[in-house]
Amino acid sequence: MADQRDDVTKKTAPSSGIEELLGEIRKIGSSGGHDVPEFKREGPLPDPVAMRREETHRATEILKGRRVHLRELNIEKIMQSGGITSAFTFSNIIVDQANRTAVDTARMFCLSHARPSVTKPPELLLLSGASGSGKSVLANCVAYEWLHCRNKDTMIIGFSRFERLRYYDQGEGEELKKKRADTMARCLGCDLLVIDGLCESGQGLTVYQQKVLSEIIRSRQERSLCTMITITLPSIRTLHQAVGDYTFESFKVYRVVTAELLGASRRQPMISNGVMLV
Repeated sequence: MADQRDDVTKKTAPSSGIEELLGEIRKIGSSGGHDVPEFKREGPLPDPVAMRREETHRATEILKGRRVHLRELNIEKIMQSGGITSAFTFSNIIVDQANRTAVDTARMFCLSHARPSVTKPPELLLLSGASGSGKSVLANCVAYEWLHCRNKDTMIIGFSRFERLRYYDQGEGEELKKKRADTMARCLGCDLLVIDGLCESGQGLTVYQQKVLSEIIRSRQERSLCTMITITLPSIRTLHQAVGDYTFESFKVYRVVTAELLGASRRQPMISNGVMLV
C-alpha cells in the first residue's frame, strides 16, 4: 500500500513552483464554482545558465557599441581642437617617386608607436622640404594615423602660433591668459605634438625662437612623448645652420628620425588666360 501511495504522489505532485501555484488556484476556483483551466507546459523549462549566458552576451555587445561610440566622439573632438582633418590620410595621399621615401618613413614612425603599450624610447620626426612640397599634408597624415591608433590627445600647431604662446601682453585679459596657458600645457603634455612650419620665411630661427622651441622639445622628451616638426629647407644638410645651436642641440636629446620631401611644389598651379603662373 505504501508503494501505491508513493506512485500516486509522484503522479500528482507538481513538477514546478508554477504548477504548484496553479494547483492551489484551481482548488480555490473549484470551491467557488469557477472552472480553472488546466495548466499544460509545452516543452522543457528554460535553462537558467543558458539564459544568463545570453543576457551577459547581450550586455557585452551593448557596452562594446557604447565604447566604440564614445571613442568616435573623442576622436572627432580631438580632431577639431587639434587642427587635424580627414581630408589627408595615408589612404588617400598621392605618392610619387619624389615623396615615396618620406611617406614610408612617416608611416613607419606611426607604426612603431601604434599601441600605447609599446615601451619604446620617444622619437623626434623631422620632416624637411621646399615650400609646397607637401610637408603640412604629410604632417596631417601622421597626426590622423596616430590619433586613430592610440586614441590619445594629438595636436598640430603652426610655429608662428606656437611662438606667440610665450609672448606676454600686459593688456590681455585673464581669459586670454588662461587660454594661452592651457594651449601651452597641451603642447607639453599631448601624446603627439606636430609643430608645423619652421623657417617658412626662408630665414633661420632667432635666438628667442630657438630658446622657446628648445624648452618644449626637452620637456616633452623628459615626459617620453614623441614630437614631429616640419621645416622649410632646400636640403636637410642645412638643418644646423637654419635652426641654430640651441635648437640643434635640443634635437639630440631625442632619437631623431629624418624624412625629406623632394620634387617641385605639389600645390595646385595658378593659371591665367591659359598661362601657368610660377
